[in-house]
Amino acid sequence: MLLSLLWVWQYVQLWYFYNYTDMIYVFMYPDWALYLLVSVGILGFWVGLRVFLGKEGIRAGYLRILGLLVFGLIADVISVW
Repeated sequence: MLLSLLWVWQYVQLWYFYNYTDMIYVFMYPDWALYLLVSVGILGFWVGLRVFLGKEGIRAGYLRILGLLVFGLIADVISVW
């Protein structure tokens, strides 16, 4: 759950820096990729919370989080390609 929250924080902060500061970046993620990655992080937190509360099994929760992580990394690679 903590890693999902850090994932969300990183990409929300990056989106904020892109849009509301005067920093110049050599490379920028597209907005759709940042929205997608934040959504993946929120879903990962939700799955972790369901496992923590006992509404979902540990194995199923870890598999879903792993699937979300792989999906997020693939989306990250596609957005920079």
